[in-house]
Amino acid sequence: MRTKSFHHLLIGSILLANIVNFAVAAEPQHQTHLAKDHASPLVVLKEAVGLLPASAAKSAVTNQEMDLFGKIAGGHLNQVNFSEAVLAVAGVTDAKTQQHYLAKLDKITDDARQGTDKFSKPDDKANYLVDYLRKGPLSGGPESGQVNMLKLLDEGKFNCVSSAILYTLIGTQLGLKTNPVSVPEHVYLHMGDSYIEPTLGFTYTEKNHQWVENELWKTATDYWKSVFGTARHYESNNMGLLGQVYYDRNGKLASNRQYEAASILALKALCLNSDQPIFTYSVKLDLRAWFKDTLNQKNYDKAQKIAAIYGQLFGDDSNEFFQQVAAARSGRAVAKS
Repeated sequence: MRTKSFHHLLIGSILLANIVNFAVAAEPQHQTHLAKDHASPLVVLKEAVGLLPASAAKSAVTNQEMDLFGKIAGGHLNQVNFSEAVLAVAGVTDAKTQQHYLAKLDKITDDARQGTDKFSKPDDKANYLVDYLRKGPLSGGPESGQVNMLKLLDEGKFNCVSSAILYTLIGTQLGLKTNPVSVPEHVYLHMGDSYIEPTLGFTYTEKNHQWVENELWKTATDYWKSVFGTARHYESNNMGLLGQVYYDRNGKLASNRQYEAASILALKALCLNSDQPIFTYSVKLDLRAWFKDTLNQKNYDKAQKIAAIYGQLFGDDSNEFFQQVAAARSGRAVAKS
C-alpha cells in the first residue's frame, strides 16, 4: 500500500525481539461511504470512461479487465480465475504473455508444494510457505510502492500488497484459505489463528500481531482515520486484495493532480470490492477533485456529468456539485458546505 518507507519492516524487526501482548478490544463496524442504493461501480466506471478523451478512453480499461469486472458485477465470482485476474490487473492482454507468467506461478507452486506436503496442519503449511516465498521468489527485496506483479515475478521485488497477492495465489493452490486485512498504510493476511506477514516472511499469533496495528495507528493520519471511522482494520476477500493494486497506483496519480486518471483507477478498485472503505473513500476524494478541476476549467457540461456520476455512488452528497455548476454558469459564487 501507500507506505512511508517501509514502516512495517521496522515493525517487523522489533517483532522479532521480545513482544508484549496486548488485549484485543471489541471491534466496531467498519466505515463505509457509498449510498445505500448506489449504482453498480461497473456502470459508473463505463460512464466515467466515456468522459475521457478518445485516445485515453481506448486504453483506460482492457477487455480482460472488463471481463473480470463484468463477472463480479453479475455475481459470478466463482467463474473468476484468480491467477488470470491478477495478470489482467497487471495489464496483461495477450495469451503468450499470460501463459508465460502462469507458467512461472505454476513453477513456484510446485516447488512450494514439495515443502508444504511435509506438514498436515494448515498453520504449519502457512508458516513454511511464508518463509519459502520470502527467501525465494521474493528474494529481490522490498521496494516502496511495488505493486506490479510482473516485476515481482521477474525480479523478486515487492511491497506488502504484491507479496500478499503472491502468497494468496500460491497458498490457494496449496489449500490455504487466507483473507487480506487492511490497516493504515499496510496489508497482511489472516488465516484462523495465524497472522501472516509475507513482507517479513513470518507468521504471528493474534496477540503478538496486535502490536503491529497499535504501532501503525499511533502514526495514522487524519486520512486513515476518515477511512476507517471507529474501526481498527478491514478484512476483505481476494478481489479486495487485488483492488489494492489499483489503489496504490491511484495514489501516485492523485498526488500529481492527475485526477481524471486517478478517478478511473479508484473506480476500478471499487469494481473489485465495493465494500472496501479504502476504495470508497478514495473514489469520493478523487471524483471531488476531478469535478473541482473540471469546474475551474469552465467545462460546465463535463463537470455536471461528473457530478451525476458522483451522485450515483454517494446520493444526495452530489447536490452541492450541481449547485456549484449552476452558480458557475450564471457567474455566481456558492458558499462551500
